[in-house]
Formats: sequence, C-alpha cells, structure tokens
Amino acid sequence: MCILSISVLIMIGCGQTTNKQTETVNDEEIVIEQNTEKSASYLPYLITNFQPYNNTIHADSILFINETCLIEVWPEGQDFEDENSEEAQDYYTAMDDWCWYIAETREKFKKMGIKSVVAKRYLSFTLTDNKKILVDTKKEQNGESVSALLYKKGHIPMFIWTADHDLESITDYLQK
Repeated sequence: MCILSISVLIMIGCGQTTNKQTETVNDEEIVIEQNTEKSASYLPYLITNFQPYNNTIHADSILFINETCLIEVWPEGQDFEDENSEEAQDYYTAMDDWCWYIAETREKFKKMGIKSVVAKRYLSFTLTDNKKILVDTKKEQNGESVSALLYKKGHIPMFIWTADHDLESITDYLQK
C-alpha cells in the first residue's frame, strides 16, 4: 500500500524564504527545498500537485525534462456529431483562442532564449541533487487546468497563464 502525503510550507526567517515540499511514499520521506529571497513574486505560481518520480508509468507516456524550457500542454481534441452545433462552435472558438495565446507565449519565451516543448501526459522534472518529480498534466495545478509550465533547470516548475503573463514573476523565477 502506497501512502502519499504532500505538504507545502513557507517558512520565513532572516530575510529568506524556504519553499519546502515534503513527500512521504511507503514511509520514506523525500524533502525538496528551494531557498529564495523573501520577496520572490513567483512563489504563488510554483506547482504543488506532483509526486516523486517512480517507474510505475510506462516511459513512453513521460516527457523527461532536465533543461530550462516552456512546456505547452495542449488540450485534448474533441469530436462532435454535428460540427455546426453550438457546442462544437464554442469549442472551436475556444481552441482558436487557445492556439493564439500559446503561440504568443511561445514567441515571448523564444525572444528570451527559452525553447518550447509540447508535453506528454506525464512530465518528469529533474530537481537539485538529481531528485525527480512527476506531474500528471491532466490534473489541476494551483486550482486550474494546465496550459503551460515554465521549468528552470533544477527547480520546481512554475504555472504560466498563457492569456496574461506575470512578467515580474517569470523574471524572478528565471533569475533565482
């Protein structure tokens, strides 16, 4: 039986903040810490819904990421019996908007020298000390469906809003 508990603690002291992620799997505790300046504006955007990497998911379903990049999480396609139905038209409009926003996001990050990759269902990120975490792109992050993540090598990924970027937070995250 696998017992998994996740807790995120923000501890403040001496002008530093420690974002401490504790994972317990089969009574083994894994601690992932990121020390940052107290005023780090990106902290609310760090993802919290992940688990330690394990070999239970087939590697073909996982995109292994160990370099700084933007990860595009494309919505699943839908089929409609009536392509002209209101539901279908709403979906096509939403997808058209989504494609525009992700293209704009990709271009902004490209200008910053950050490559973009398209996600698979699962993402494996390498953190400091070669610890790895696994993210299921079908699960919400920070209460929202995932459309894009920003990963800085060795750090917990950051949730990106494709329609409205918080450039200050993105800059803070990339400079940490």
